[in-house]
Amino acid sequence: MLNPATKRVSRSKRRWFVAEVIMYAALISGLVLIYANYTASGDKYYYLLFHVFAELFSIVILCSIFIVGWNTRHIARNSFFLVIGVSALFVGVIDLLHTLAYDGMGFFTDVSPPTNLATQLWIAARYLQASSIVVSLLVIRGHVKPFAIMFAAAVASGLLLLAIFTRNFPLAHDGAALTPFKIGSEYAVIGLLGASIPLAWKQRAFLVRGTLGLVLAFLSAMILSEYLFTLYTSVYQFTNMLGHLLKIVSFAFAYKAIVQSVLEKPLDGLFAKLLEVDRDLERRNRELVLANTKLQHEIAERKKAEGTLRQFISAIAHELRTPVTVLDQSVQNLMHYSDRMSNEQESSLISAISRNMHIMTGLVDNFVSLCRIDDSKEEIDVSDVDFKAIITSTIESLDNTVKAKSLTIETTIGDGISFSGDAGKIGIVIKALVDNAVKFSPRGSNVTIKVVDHYAGEYNLDDMDGVLLHVADAGIGIDAELLPRLFDRFARSARVKDTPGSGLGLALAKDYVAMHGGNVYVATQVDKGTTFSVFLPRRKP
Repeated sequence: MLNPATKRVSRSKRRWFVAEVIMYAALISGLVLIYANYTASGDKYYYLLFHVFAELFSIVILCSIFIVGWNTRHIARNSFFLVIGVSALFVGVIDLLHTLAYDGMGFFTDVSPPTNLATQLWIAARYLQASSIVVSLLVIRGHVKPFAIMFAAAVASGLLLLAIFTRNFPLAHDGAALTPFKIGSEYAVIGLLGASIPLAWKQRAFLVRGTLGLVLAFLSAMILSEYLFTLYTSVYQFTNMLGHLLKIVSFAFAYKAIVQSVLEKPLDGLFAKLLEVDRDLERRNRELVLANTKLQHEIAERKKAEGTLRQFISAIAHELRTPVTVLDQSVQNLMHYSDRMSNEQESSLISAISRNMHIMTGLVDNFVSLCRIDDSKEEIDVSDVDFKAIITSTIESLDNTVKAKSLTIETTIGDGISFSGDAGKIGIVIKALVDNAVKFSPRGSNVTIKVVDHYAGEYNLDDMDGVLLHVADAGIGIDAELLPRLFDRFARSARVKDTPGSGLGLALAKDYVAMHGGNVYVATQVDKGTTFSVFLPRRKP
């Protein structure tokens, strides 16, 4: 609903519109009454009175248009009002001279016969007015310098007046009738005004809302008025009078379109300009927000990369310290005490060197593999995967730890399992899971390894043909706070900080499983054990 203030403004506008209609109707009625007195009495002074009032009305409107156009040039959203306003001043001056030079007024009688001089001044004013309308619509999009327009209009008006008052302007009325030049000029003016109509429609987006219709009405009334001025022979004829009345109507539309629309809505142009600026600022603000978000994201990624690098260096240092220490100590013992060692002791040291070199190689391989995954350079080398052979080899590599902890490893692997994948990567997955199970299992406990072909249970969410790898232990389990980031790189529980490990094995295993189109599932209870279940489909989903 409209608020009371808005309703009051609407009522006030309606009342003012009605008052305007009454005012114009009274003016035209008064002029018609004066002309009626002329026709009744034959006294030409009634017609002169009619003509003076008609022309003064248009001259006042022209001066008002100049005042508004010139004083709003700094806030106008385009050059339309400025060009129209500046030219209106000079059109008004020429129209005033036309009024004074009219037959029967008694001015400028020594320059040229009044019928010709007044008609010449009329044609000059119409040429200037029609041309300025066309120019204003052509430059409406651009920025025009005010004093340049003022200078151009002054020069054009000066040249026209100079040609007229020095008798170098073509004859417009020969004393008996209009000359072909005058009639042709009226049609030329009509052509310019007619060309302005499609121009105004094309540039309607640059006009204040509601102004286009008034501009079109002004142009249409002017065209009809100019046509009537081609029909008379005597300046006192009915068609001449009717042409002046239409001129009043056209200038009323001009007043409404240019003067009143700007005075009633003095901030429309400014608000439109501010709106454009606001939209531009809003667009730039969005761009800045996006750029800032991108920058913040890049900063976060950089910090994350720096944190990962620190973890990487820390993990490298931590993981390599033990094997390097063992290698250094073993080499030192061989160099300094080999002559005192038995063959069994030498073999033990050489085995320790080989084992720790293998550990170091494995760490380096893991780091390289993760880097290749990050760079999307890691690919699957498809071959036949022998789960039984891979699991057997993995268990054998952990034999010393299994014996030292008195663990029992139970394996259930079906014969004849046929699977195509990257045997090396699946081997790394199996080793990571089995190694964790052995590492974190308590002494004397069991580790269960099972491979199920054509698995169709809860871990096969898409009901695809595939293989399930199942590794379970009765170890320390996984803390609840670690579980959400279990497969993140370098993720390790504080409870196992003294246990060798880089925190990369499970991360690498998950990536390799994902490369095969599979998933890794984990079920755990603290101090009761952990079960890893890996489903590998026979084809990627």
